[in-house]
Amino acid sequence: DVDAVEDFLSLRSTDLARTRQSGMALVSGLYGKAELGSLPYLPLKTMDAGEENMLVNPQVCPAVVPEGARYFESLPATTTRELKGLCTWLNPEVAKDNQACFWWLGHLLDCLMSRICPTVPFSPRNTTVPEIYELSGSAGLLRRVWSIVDEVHWGYFQAMAQAGAFGAFFAEFYGAALQAVQPAAVAEAARLPKVPKLLLWSG
Repeated sequence: DVDAVEDFLSLRSTDLARTRQSGMALVSGLYGKAELGSLPYLPLKTMDAGEENMLVNPQVCPAVVPEGARYFESLPATTTRELKGLCTWLNPEVAKDNQACFWWLGHLLDCLMSRICPTVPFSPRNTTVPEIYELSGSAGLLRRVWSIVDEVHWGYFQAMAQAGAFGAFFAEFYGAALQAVQPAAVAEAARLPKVPKLLLWSG
């Protein structure tokens, strides 16, 4: 039953279709019917968007707003040139602002990958991607978008981590780890909730 499964497994995801699906796919690959019995589903926990601490969330850490602005204003000249060059070509309305340009390219990449990635249930695959992305050839434009989004996103999350954006998330799994190493008698005396054997986060 559900209670028995939750004794050994806890799965939490951001409340996005992509991350929920990734988390469920991972657990389905790790465990089969022998462990899960006849359950028609796996228990999956999410949080309201306003409280989500796996993402950069101004409601959880207000410091991310000014730090985010500083990060995008301080991008290297070559990075800014590539960002704005792509946005001038693909969506001129966001080309003047590094941050707006980056987020637009990020959403574009998510949209493209939902039609390309073999693990995403989308049909018809690939054929709905505009020819400009050259999937039948070198995929040059797609590679450019992927490369700049990957570079800027990595730097952004480093900057946000330094600003304290994930402190609440760290406290969540660090607290669970502390509970897990407590002797059973101590945990019972302190009335600590039982910690599952495996905790997974999908964000």
